[in-house]
Amino acid sequence: MEFYIINQVYDYSRKQIYLNMIKKGYWKADTLTKNIYPCAPFPDSCLGAFDNNTSQICDIGYIGPLCQTCDHNFAKYGGKQCGPCFSKGENYVVMIATFFGFMILLCVYIKSLFL
Repeated sequence: MEFYIINQVYDYSRKQIYLNMIKKGYWKADTLTKNIYPCAPFPDSCLGAFDNNTSQICDIGYIGPLCQTCDHNFAKYGGKQCGPCFSKGENYVVMIATFFGFMILLCVYIKSLFL
């Protein structure tokens, strides 16, 4: 356990180990569990935890077990990292550009059939 826990504190009245810090790259479900897991395949998404606070254990844009899920308004790019989603305006620009690009290709294809 020493490779991912710093400063174990044993509470004799509750017979429980409290973890003052979990290193970056590791995750635990809540403040009461002793089970700590390596964050794979995205170790940078887990920030670790301080003073038994698991509410900020995932980096911005990540949530869930092992910080593997993208948060609301975030998406995985290239199947690897979560990044912010495009705004509505950016989505419209991409859709319009794609539509006109498709229309140009269609016109070129139709024109090539008659030559």
